[in-house]
Amino acid sequence: MDRRDYLAALSVAGLSGLAGCGALFDRDGIGDPPDGCGVPDTFAANRGSLPPDDTPTDGIPPAMSETPPSRDVDYERFRVVTVEGVDVRLVPVDVVHYWWLRGAARFADARERDTYDRAHVYGAVWSPAGSDPACDPVTYWPDSDRIVCYGGSAGRSGRHRAAALINDGFDNVYAIRGGFPAWHRGDYPVAGVAVDPSASSNTTG
Repeated sequence: MDRRDYLAALSVAGLSGLAGCGALFDRDGIGDPPDGCGVPDTFAANRGSLPPDDTPTDGIPPAMSETPPSRDVDYERFRVVTVEGVDVRLVPVDVVHYWWLRGAARFADARERDTYDRAHVYGAVWSPAGSDPACDPVTYWPDSDRIVCYGGSAGRSGRHRAAALINDGFDNVYAIRGGFPAWHRGDYPVAGVAVDPSASSNTTG
């Protein structure tokens, strides 16, 4: 099964009651942003042995050689925080990694550009709060697909980005609990100009 179709099949009911203003774009299917939007030249820098990503603006990591078997996810573990009146679900990093391995989420990095350039979740697009919607890959994603946002050490930018997407009509949005540092501490797959390409990354779950 195509990973894009697989991702859509795994989508779950989200925070439908929190949807805000209508979207400016038709989100029934995936589209493509203008060239140069959301995926800087550093996207695949020092990816080491990780497979190439032929569709970088979709936010879905490339297929791994081994996909972990399906498992139950305890959604009760997801802490909920309120950001500017919007409830945002925080996902433990081990669950996020499981979704990453299965291609079951799209990833949006809400940090500053230079921070993204240094290191980011491999497969994640750069999508900070306040970005131009016409040049943000997330704008072109189906609004029912699972989206995982993340920020820095405090995780605030990821939570705010998730809240903004929920307000914009996306109904299956999460933020990584602990932000990018939690992902990095888990030795999960990263790319960027500051990444040692010889360092091992946990791609097998």
